[in-house]
Amino acid sequence: MTDMLSQSDLERLVAAGDIDTVIVAFCDMQGRLTGKRVSARLFVEDVAAHGAECCNYLLAVDVDMNTVDGYAISSWETGYGDMVMTPDFSTLRLIPWLPGTAMAMADLSWTDGNPVTQAPRSILNRQIDRLTESGLVPYIGTELEFIVFDTGFREAWTAGYRGLTPATDYNVDYAMHASTRMEPLLRDIRLGMDGAGMYCEGVKGECNFGQQEIAFRYDHARVTCDNHTIYKNGAKEIADQHGKSLTFMAKFDEREGNSCHIHISLRGDDGSAVFADSDDELGMSPMFRSFIAGQLATLRDLTLFYAPKHQLLQAFCRRKLCADGCRVGHGQPNLRAARGRARPRHADGMPRAWWRRQPVSCGVGADSRRAVRHRAGAGAAGSVGGQRVYQRRGTAADHAHRSGGTVRKVGSGA
Repeated sequence: MTDMLSQSDLERLVAAGDIDTVIVAFCDMQGRLTGKRVSARLFVEDVAAHGAECCNYLLAVDVDMNTVDGYAISSWETGYGDMVMTPDFSTLRLIPWLPGTAMAMADLSWTDGNPVTQAPRSILNRQIDRLTESGLVPYIGTELEFIVFDTGFREAWTAGYRGLTPATDYNVDYAMHASTRMEPLLRDIRLGMDGAGMYCEGVKGECNFGQQEIAFRYDHARVTCDNHTIYKNGAKEIADQHGKSLTFMAKFDEREGNSCHIHISLRGDDGSAVFADSDDELGMSPMFRSFIAGQLATLRDLTLFYAPKHQLLQAFCRRKLCADGCRVGHGQPNLRAARGRARPRHADGMPRAWWRRQPVSCGVGADSRRAVRHRAGAGAAGSVGGQRVYQRRGTAADHAHRSGGTVRKVGSGA
């Protein structure tokens, strides 16, 4: 894993001619990486201090970039003005798959300096601030599934995204042989993301043809959400360099969709594992039980926000691993909610409880899959005694920036 860049690091690399381009970017309402490429010299001399402008219509468009009526911040009636992208230098990094390129994620503000409160990163920042006021720090891990096609992006577009050739010919869940065919691409994605400051834990085959999942180490909510957006965009760029295409779309075809697992954990501002209680039968603190209860109580009413796209609604169906379709409940770890196949307790004696709704499921416990598979030490989130919520959605989690704290909205995307 490559360390993040400091501002002085960037200035040195620009002066040496090693960096000639800096991407200033933000997450849009569709979960996409949006922004502009800036001359590295201009970035150092001007943008670093004053930011870069972009049009406010970027937060008021549909997935095809058509302007949409009904937005107070941007319309034909009010006009399309500017927003300012102010780089967050804690996010500055190299982009290994793009020669001579660095990137910084940006916060959006109006030209008068007030924040654009509707921006996904602004929403996330406010949720983090609210948790901070309560003495809590959010940690998140995400796992995204995607489908790889041997058909390139431009060929796929020309074909209307029909008749694409998947990178495998059959179910490759955990299979090594067929997945090896994709390894040149998968390896470049993993190494590229490591070089961009992420901690890639591994990759495995999934059930649909050409389907894979790459998992990353959990981190602070803002770090994970930034990385989530950069990773999705970067994976597609790297696939394009290989003459292939890939999609995170929630439900590409009639077979298994692309899910996203969202692991959420809270620590106290002193680093304590506030979700854990060693005296409780399931190791769950009162706060953790309230957290789960809140999810159960509001899930049905908030489903429209969790699944706002037709591709997500198509994922609400009966499948092999959800025999009774869409169901709300909670219990022990269970991949088949209707049949009750629970997983055993983790080695530390802490069981992992889930609640499950298809295509949304939630598990809670100290060993919530990849977000805690590598432990950082007792008391840390993801460590022995740490607790987290594990939420699975039949979606690409394209609004991952809205998943900070306890407010999580998820959209779809290609």
